[in-house]
Amino acid sequence: MTSNNGTAERVITLLRSLGSFDGPIHISKVAKLLNLPESTVHRLINQMVKLGFLRRARGTHHYQIEMGALRLGAAICQSTHVLVELAIPSLHRIVRASKESCSLGLYNDADATVTFAAQVQSPQAIRYFVDLFKTESVLWGTSGRVLLAYLAPQLAEVLLEGNPISPTGLVAPSLTELQEELALVRQRGYAVSNRGERIANSSGIAVPIFSSSARVTGCLALATPSFRYSKRDEPCLIALMKNEAAKIAAELRGSG
Repeated sequence: MTSNNGTAERVITLLRSLGSFDGPIHISKVAKLLNLPESTVHRLINQMVKLGFLRRARGTHHYQIEMGALRLGAAICQSTHVLVELAIPSLHRIVRASKESCSLGLYNDADATVTFAAQVQSPQAIRYFVDLFKTESVLWGTSGRVLLAYLAPQLAEVLLEGNPISPTGLVAPSLTELQEELALVRQRGYAVSNRGERIANSSGIAVPIFSSSARVTGCLALATPSFRYSKRDEPCLIALMKNEAAKIAAELRGSG
């Protein structure tokens, strides 16, 4: 029997795949795309019909996207748009003060990843920047660690099993080391690293952004070449970034 969590994950995966269909949605095509048995896909689609996300086209065996799915997508886009709009002024202030690139990362609960939705680049010739809208595991980098620190404790162990090597080829810390690091992030309210797990030869600072329900929803992440990183400037930059994250969180509470 499939667990409730497993079913929920498959429904989310199916929802995410709907955008790739240009026209009618056939069970056989969905099963092939998701590498699932047709019987499983049929059950999932029936659940989505009940939820108002899909409807069966009259007189056929295929399905069409219903208004429920469109409303959900619009709500998610609106929520993301609001956060990006609130964060842009903060990104500019941080870059003006630090002369380094700064980005907004958004947490994706469905697959425990971070997506960078906005960034302001450093004015300096040698600079680091992120690929916008590319997803990365929250196991890596300061942006990942500052999110992972506020998520379910068992997630760290799961991610270590699935991603033992960082994008730059570094070996992951042990579970004990990672748990100690995450505890320190929670105690300090920020993450800092010069390991270059996501971008080689880089150093970074990241601070969390909390939603109106006090759940971690994203982060502000500063990235700089390690040769230019200054420990002397670190306290001021951390204070600035925490202040900007607090402003965004306050605006989210007001807009919610």
